[in-house]
Amino acid sequence: NPLFKDPAKGNLHIKRASPCRNAGSNSALGLPSKDFDGQSRIIGGTVDIGADEYKPAEPWIPMLLLGD
Repeated sequence: NPLFKDPAKGNLHIKRASPCRNAGSNSALGLPSKDFDGQSRIIGGTVDIGADEYKPAEPWIPMLLLGD
């Protein structure tokens, strides 16, 4: 089970806990440079299995509002 986010609604992005994450081979023949969303094909060091490369959410960094 690749643990897609919501396959019933067509969301075939993989979840963080997917066994497909970092389980591919970076030396696979014909490995494209981008996934089906157009993002980098290798994120986190090793390519994911399948057409989607898992991309972690951007970290939330609070901004300090400084006075004049």
